[in-house]
Amino acid sequence: MSGDGYNYFLIIIAIVVTGLAVVANLYILVNFQHPEDRNQAWLPKLVVLTALTTAELSILMLPLDVGNRAACEKAISASACNFTMPMRELWFTVYMVMAILVVFVIPFTLFYYEADSDRSFCQRLRDAAMWVIATDIVVGAVIGIAYGLAGFMDYQVDEIVSGIIPLSDIPGPECISTQPEEAYKGFLCDAARGAPPQETWSVRTSFPVYVIALGSIAGWILFMVFAGVGVVSLPVDLIMAFVKRPRTIITKSEYLKRAKEICEQSQALQATAKQLHRQQQESGKTRAWKKSVAALSKDLLAVEDKEAELTECFPQSTDPDTAW
Repeated sequence: MSGDGYNYFLIIIAIVVTGLAVVANLYILVNFQHPEDRNQAWLPKLVVLTALTTAELSILMLPLDVGNRAACEKAISASACNFTMPMRELWFTVYMVMAILVVFVIPFTLFYYEADSDRSFCQRLRDAAMWVIATDIVVGAVIGIAYGLAGFMDYQVDEIVSGIIPLSDIPGPECISTQPEEAYKGFLCDAARGAPPQETWSVRTSFPVYVIALGSIAGWILFMVFAGVGVVSLPVDLIMAFVKRPRTIITKSEYLKRAKEICEQSQALQATAKQLHRQQQESGKTRAWKKSVAALSKDLLAVEDKEAELTECFPQSTDPDTAW
């Protein structure tokens, strides 16, 4: 490590940490994916992997930036320091990738895979593109108008004014007036002894910086909301799960009886889903249809909870003789 600020070790750390983040996110994706999504839906998996890695790198960039600046000796000014990482470009790249994911990639993926499975590939692609374009037009208009009206940074500065005369003509530490007839009068050029007037400078920010600022504000607001709800909900859910836990292990005959009831409920839900699918083909997604789909999803989650509870009551249910 040389004193001019260039540190090869930072490059190795950045590469290794990025690789570890990708591997960790890949493990999370494989471990928590739905069983029906195995070996399919590769595009949303790639989007999830990219989004998780980018979000983590945006946090890890902070210690990297600190280490990059600390590699230069204190005696060397920042302008003369040979920094290892172009952190300004890296910050812009990470946040612009996050903005593209939020505005274009993730909405397109959601619209595409939430489309009706009966539609062809081109139809689903066209519908997703139309929804993304419509959404981005609205978002772009809002951001553009806000940037045009409020994309400025205000600075409070002290206004210090001085005239110009030869140094040999200055009798003392007095200030030089801007008026020739008032030479050596006034203190506008001396901020320590006088009270210079203040002025506000307004400087327009670059558009990438403005987008980064908006994204940071929106991210912090969402983080406060969801983190606050999660911090409260998680212990409550854990306590309720402990209170309502199965107290005894049921017999095989009782397990078969409950499994049969769950199977009948599942078959009824499947028949309801087919009926709703026919209604969608005949009359489209009406308000009554959406209400019925929401009720069906709620009943499906209840059946899944019963199945999980039954498995806890009878751990031997993995036996092929008792599987239903």
